[in-house]
Amino acid sequence: MSALPRLLTQMIDQHPQAFARPFSPAGSRVEVSGWFKADGLDGHDDLHKVLVVRINGKPGLLHVKLQPAPFAELAAEMFDVHTRLARQLHAVRADRGLPIVSAVAQLTGPPHVVARFGQLQTSPEGAPFSGLHFQIDPIFCRSVNQLSSRGAGLWGAFAPLARDADPDRLWRQLIAMSAGITDPARLRLTFDLMGHLADLDPERRHLRETVEAFARHLPALLAAPSRAIGLGRSRLWCC
Repeated sequence: MSALPRLLTQMIDQHPQAFARPFSPAGSRVEVSGWFKADGLDGHDDLHKVLVVRINGKPGLLHVKLQPAPFAELAAEMFDVHTRLARQLHAVRADRGLPIVSAVAQLTGPPHVVARFGQLQTSPEGAPFSGLHFQIDPIFCRSVNQLSSRGAGLWGAFAPLARDADPDRLWRQLIAMSAGITDPARLRLTFDLMGHLADLDPERRHLRETVEAFARHLPALLAAPSRAIGLGRSRLWCC
């Protein structure tokens, strides 16, 4: 999984608005200024992504952890990173600091256990809440079409983790995504990321093989983009 954080960062770099939108209030106006340089996150992996955003004109930070698999200490980790970010903001600003929205994109998990929100409470039972609430987006519960509708360039690449992903459906998604990408480097990045995400699939649906088979047709696709690409009855083919 060592390449996954780098590939995700590169892909988010190209689609920052699409990445931020699912973690923002419905119907809100979202603007992304860039990455926030988070200091002092030693001990945490590179799957924590922090962006400088404006939501309906109001500045803040968006902190999203891309969580590959269920993790019992996730709430404690989110709280730790959130408080480190808050301390960093307070150290460089005279006021209370920017608001921070924390969320988790849960990439895989058991389909019968689907949490939409998490929390870590530090206040005593019965006292006013102190701690952290965070949103959980269960990517593995989304359909291929649902992910694609968020922005095919970014979220469509998460199709190998969709609940209804299979070789036929993924092949059609690859066709649709490739039709909107003309830069060979971006296509290779997309295929590379999708292959690594397919490796996370706990159901082992052989979706990396589908991505790799499609990627082998990349030179022909770039040379003759008007050629039809289809899925044969028993194997993948490019005609």
